[in-house]
Amino acid sequence: MTSHLLAKITRQIWGGSAPTPVALFFLLFTALLGAPLPGAAFSLQPIEFGFFPSTTTTPPPGPSQAQSALAKGKFLVASRRLGDPNFAETVVLLIEYGQSGAMGVVINRPTEAPLSTLLPDVKGLQQTDVVYLGGPVGRNQMIILVRSGNQPKESLQVFADVYTISGRTVLQHLIDEVGKSAKFRAYLGYAGWAPGQLAMEVSQGGWYVLPADAATVFDKAAADMWPELIRRSEAEWVMDRKARRRPVLSTTNGRQIFAR
Repeated sequence: MTSHLLAKITRQIWGGSAPTPVALFFLLFTALLGAPLPGAAFSLQPIEFGFFPSTTTTPPPGPSQAQSALAKGKFLVASRRLGDPNFAETVVLLIEYGQSGAMGVVINRPTEAPLSTLLPDVKGLQQTDVVYLGGPVGRNQMIILVRSGNQPKESLQVFADVYTISGRTVLQHLIDEVGKSAKFRAYLGYAGWAPGQLAMEVSQGGWYVLPADAATVFDKAAADMWPELIRRSEAEWVMDRKARRRPVLSTTNGRQIFAR
């Protein structure tokens, strides 16, 4: 990545004062208005996003099993059959899911670019703080996840103590307050799905859905995320299949009957 490009991205993302959470995500979705979504793993349809911040937690139409599992704060674990290079062997954290669609960031694709190169005004960044590729959409936009015991100003909760923050000012405050132990990740780009699309992909076997945990996002090595979660996902799938096939003992007119 050239210095010219880094400077251009820095100006586009962080020029001027730090935006509010609503303004940040408005910028993220501006490029999508009236255009096809290149961020999903299967075929896509044009869609206009306007759902952030979400005012409802009702999922889009889709298979009932996928509806019960999909939500903000869940991991999407790419199945072995998912061959799209944008998502093969990835783990996606859903940061929004609702009637208007879904949005997430790929958490296991780090780059070699130090975050300090893109955000030179933020003091205290370490050389090990690199930028991650969050998805194929809007790679001139940045999403920052932080882990904090208290909700930071100008932030939106994703799950538990994990939040998206609105800009470099909030990140600087976190680093000043916590120091080297501050937990954060910066992602360029994201993945987006139209209403009902992600539920369809799950039902077709493209993704496994698991509860997200902060330790995986902030502490686990990126190379270990997908191998560990795919093994866990497949094991849980096998156990679920066995549970469904297990004979059930029922009583009808005083007689015990085994039903599958």
